[in-house]
Amino acid sequence: MPFLAPRRTRGSLLLLALLAVLSGCAPIRRTSTYFPPRPPPPVTDSTAPVLLVQPSASVTDISDRKYFQRMAAKLTNWLQESGIPVSLTDDVSMPKEIHGRTRIVILVSQQKLSAGGMRALSGFARRGGKLVVFHSADPDLASLMGVSLSPRVLASRPGQWSAFRFTAHAPSGTPARIRQDSLGLRPAYPAAPSAEVIAWWEDSKGRRSAEPAWLRTSSGFWMSHMLLEGDTPAKKQLLVALLGACDAGVWKAAARHALQTAGTLDRYPSAGQAIIALQQRRPTGRAAARFQSLLAQAGQLTNELGRLYRMEQFEKVITTARILDTVVLECYAQTFSPARKEFRGVWNHSGTGLYPGNWETTCGVLGKNGIHAVFPHVQRPWNAHYRKTSLPSSALVATVGDTLADCVAAARRHHLEVHAWVIGWNMEGAPESILSALRKEGRLQVSSKGESLHWLCPSSPQNRKYQETIILELARNYAVDGIHLDYMRYPSSDACYCTGCRERFRQATGKSLRNWPRDVRSGPLAEDFRRWRADQITSWIAELRQDMRRITPKLQLSAAVYPGYPGCRDSIGQDWGTWAKRDLVDFLCPMSYTEKTQQMRDWCRTQASFPEVRGKLVPGIGVTANESRLNAAQVLDQIEAIRGESLRGYLLFDANHTLEEEILPYLSMGSAADPF
Repeated sequence: MPFLAPRRTRGSLLLLALLAVLSGCAPIRRTSTYFPPRPPPPVTDSTAPVLLVQPSASVTDISDRKYFQRMAAKLTNWLQESGIPVSLTDDVSMPKEIHGRTRIVILVSQQKLSAGGMRALSGFARRGGKLVVFHSADPDLASLMGVSLSPRVLASRPGQWSAFRFTAHAPSGTPARIRQDSLGLRPAYPAAPSAEVIAWWEDSKGRRSAEPAWLRTSSGFWMSHMLLEGDTPAKKQLLVALLGACDAGVWKAAARHALQTAGTLDRYPSAGQAIIALQQRRPTGRAAARFQSLLAQAGQLTNELGRLYRMEQFEKVITTARILDTVVLECYAQTFSPARKEFRGVWNHSGTGLYPGNWETTCGVLGKNGIHAVFPHVQRPWNAHYRKTSLPSSALVATVGDTLADCVAAARRHHLEVHAWVIGWNMEGAPESILSALRKEGRLQVSSKGESLHWLCPSSPQNRKYQETIILELARNYAVDGIHLDYMRYPSSDACYCTGCRERFRQATGKSLRNWPRDVRSGPLAEDFRRWRADQITSWIAELRQDMRRITPKLQLSAAVYPGYPGCRDSIGQDWGTWAKRDLVDFLCPMSYTEKTQQMRDWCRTQASFPEVRGKLVPGIGVTANESRLNAAQVLDQIEAIRGESLRGYLLFDANHTLEEEILPYLSMGSAADPF
């Protein structure tokens, strides 16, 4: 063996919500693989009363700093989308950015602020300014806030911190419970008379954890982690409530924005015009009566919004706006019809489904909402999320058992296909002991500058045999419907230039290499090398396909691929047009992650233009991908764009609670309403 040792009902809820608003009750409390360049940070207002501070000098690790900065950009977007003016800065510039109009400073993951930064914040707090702190390790900042810190802790089991629930002491307008799966916390506890816990973490079974999620002090609020993707409407409402408790002007700004944007589906100038447009799309048959009732309700809510705003009942404006958004979205969802014989699948990056250790519930949710197949992530080149393997089992197996076996069994009961999602070539995240051994054996990829990369070289005979062996082992031991390949490519155009590639390229082409790697990177042999490089991936897939058919002819083979073909053939060696033409795969899943429906339409049209590809295309929709965050209306639009090109179906990324709660219910109202 190679390098590893063997071994509810929506309508009734809406009605109750509406009655609560109209009767003057308290605001309703209710329960997000390929990485192109990220979008630029949001444009902010330098005179805004809210200053959001992202880490710079306070975080020394570059990758951590970039991650936290992405989190800060996301918070900034959420605030802007809620109508709250905000300015984005970093910890270096923060002291001079705090001005007379600043009322609230939000600090994201500051590990150790400078002395000047702490002086600026101390003076700001003495003048009555409020702080909102996320996941900080700075003891001086904790002392200023009246908080004591404990060392960072990591989850010991899946679902250990799955939500946080607020107490009766939380600010008015705060959601009762917000879902969020956090894997690590920096616990914080009250250390001053004014400090109190206002929210506790809960596990996936609703049991309260010992760690506080949120603290409130005389200086503001402190969270033991950060706000991650998922349950986005509730998190936006939380931000409004917390900042509104710090500065009442926030409520008015958010209410004014809600008045202008609620019920517009983010595409119409007003809710009234959205209602008119929906009336023109109205469904027929049994759905017509429900649709007309919802439209009438939307009209009433639109009028109620204006009345509440004029009465300056701003919290109720926010609550009513959320109900109006839900009603209008349901109307929109009902105007779509299902497409027969359409393949509908979901990727599941965690490999444990929606509820770790409970694939039965996950498959029930997916099947009920018109999904036909689940693609759980189950294997990396160095470990697996299942037991019947010569690979080391991942930590998940110790906590939730053989997740692949459980998935297959539950999927059969709910008539779902299971396509085992496996990672190829990419070793990023593998233990250093394994990487070191591979490096010594010359089996890792090398950049043109001679740098060792954490990727297996696809031209290495030993690596090729190893990758195929562990995949065929999975196919023999589990009754899956298909194998789904990911990372079938090189990391970039700057790989691989190892000595093994040099010799194997020379032998395959008979070309003399006088100046390696310049001759093949930008010199006279560049085109020959690009073709040879892509063929290393293609020929390996051909070998896997042939051997899989010996095991079971019906086992399907699919692959997640870049959407931009044929450009990806030359840049990363991913020649998926040839894979389709040679029938090396049953279907291809371009990761067409975009927030623009026209971009999705253009990609689909281009992808389908290549010979023998159209019938094999199942585009991926990036519901909660790094490149896109989609609401239900956007997902519905992108599905229609895919259908417009008569493609085989679609895959949704990712099977998480955002998909479960904010997307699938609307798809099942019309677009995915038919049974499997």
